[in-house]
Amino acid sequence: MALDEVDPNGLLPASLGYWTCEGSLTTTPCTENVEWMLAMDPVEVDAVDIKRFTSLFPLNARPLRAPNRRFTLGRD
Repeated sequence: MALDEVDPNGLLPASLGYWTCEGSLTTTPCTENVEWMLAMDPVEVDAVDIKRFTSLFPLNARPLRAPNRRFTLGRD
C-alpha cells in the first residue's frame, strides 16, 4: 500500500475535542518541548489498517516514561 492511498480524514473522530500534554519526541534524541494533541474520542482502527501503517512506518517509539511534572489539559 502506498502512502497516497491513506485518507487522513478517515482517521479523525466525529468530535474534534482534544487533550494536550507536554512531552518529547518518540525518537532519538527524544527532544523535549513537544506539545502532543490527543483526541478525546477514541478512533477505532482495523487490525489490517494497523498492519498497513506499521509496514510504512516501523516502530520507532521508546517505552513509556513517568509523567514527572507534565500536565494534561482538555479542550472542547
